[in-house]
Amino acid sequence: MNVADAVTIVRIIIAPLLYAAGILREEVLFLVLFIVGAVSDGLDGFLARRLPKKSSYGNMLDGVADSLFYPALLFVFVFVPELKEYAVLILSVFVAQVCSMLWVLAKGRAGAPHNVSGKVNAGVMVLFVVASLVSGFSQVLVWVLAVSGFVSAADRVRSAL
Repeated sequence: MNVADAVTIVRIIIAPLLYAAGILREEVLFLVLFIVGAVSDGLDGFLARRLPKKSSYGNMLDGVADSLFYPALLFVFVFVPELKEYAVLILSVFVAQVCSMLWVLAKGRAGAPHNVSGKVNAGVMVLFVVASLVSGFSQVLVWVLAVSGFVSAADRVRSAL
């Protein structure tokens, strides 16, 4: 196992702890775990390219880690009650993301393509969670998240055509 894959496995290990923190309403622990997981998401790809240790296994592992880790952002509803008004919008983005990942799998790809819109969307999701927990509700961030998520999902489908 290379260093990049080990960093990805850290995100897989963090995911259930993140869910537990959300269920137990441990906001600070949730925030810390989310930040560590988000940093690991950026770091694993950087290390894989830099060392160079890119592999189809690493790409698949990264997709698994993302699929376990990023849905935890829905726990923000627990910590920021004002977001409930936007539940349908945010859940629609989540569904679009899942459907686009399933589309990629149906096309025979083991991992999701890594494109600019996906990286921007991951950054927006991290910003959304951190800003929502630290500063509170922001309608602007909700809409930025929605646009970013839908664009990323559409781009993922397009790249798998």
